Amino acid sequence: MDGLAARERVERYGYFDDNGRKALYSTVTINKNSHRLALRIDRNRVRVWMQFDDRDVAFWTFGILQKRLTEKHSEAVFVAALSRGDGKDEQFHYYSVTWCAEPSMVSLIDLIDSGDMMLELRMHLKPTAGVRNHGSAFRIKQNRIPKLYRTARQVRPAGS
Repeated sequence: MDGLAARERVERYGYFDDNGRKALYSTVTINKNSHRLALRIDRNRVRVWMQFDDRDVAFWTFGILQKRLTEKHSEAVFVAALSRGDGKDEQFHYYSVTWCAEPSMVSLIDLIDSGDMMLELRMHLKPTAGVRNHGSAFRIKQNRIPKLYRTARQVRPAGS
């Protein structure tokens, strides 16, 4: 990412949260957020940059994003359900199943560019001087998931 250790990253880009600890929990999109972070697509250098105060501070190459996307999500099934109750009494009504395959790097970049895909930063400093890092992750708006794939088939449509 930016070559910094997790602690340095929280110190440099973080803020004090409601618990009084230095934290970096932030949803980063193509538009600058309240933590002064944004994503920028550089098609010439084939990179997605994270910016802080309009300065490029970290990047992911298209190649590494494609590699991770293919490793983790070459095929996926998305199940939509309604639930009621909770605990051992919770019940589910599954109403839609969509099978997706062949994630597209072009689509991933387009989804970032449209603001439908974002980066989640999730870490804070612990009182023991350590860092609690839940890991950074790219996320996509649920209704845009099929757009990420070359093939998306609803195998159990809503209402069936």
